[in-house]
Amino acid sequence: MKFPTVRQFLFSRKAEQEYTEYDPDNLTQHTADLLKRNASMCRCGGLAPPIEEKGHIYRCVRCNKEFSNISYNLGRRQRKELLNALPKNSSQLIDMDYYDTAIILLKKEDKR
Repeated sequence: MKFPTVRQFLFSRKAEQEYTEYDPDNLTQHTADLLKRNASMCRCGGLAPPIEEKGHIYRCVRCNKEFSNISYNLGRRQRKELLNALPKNSSQLIDMDYYDTAIILLKKEDKR
């Protein structure tokens, strides 16, 4: 592949990613993926994603029970929490506006 072709490919993918980044379906899927990565397993065998942006409470998508587990922070870091912590990428931050639709997606995946 020639350099101009590679450069054109990279810039076209970047423009496509920026365009799809603001697509509501993509943000819902991103939120579902983030919840799945940070979820715990319930005793019933169901997936239990976090219920808030920051805390330690999880709710099972199968049996709807809440339980306490390891603490999580899906929002921005506070400067006082970790002195040498880098800021989170946008891919690590949850958008709570899409939380309910993401939970619906996770419930559909659980039924399969």
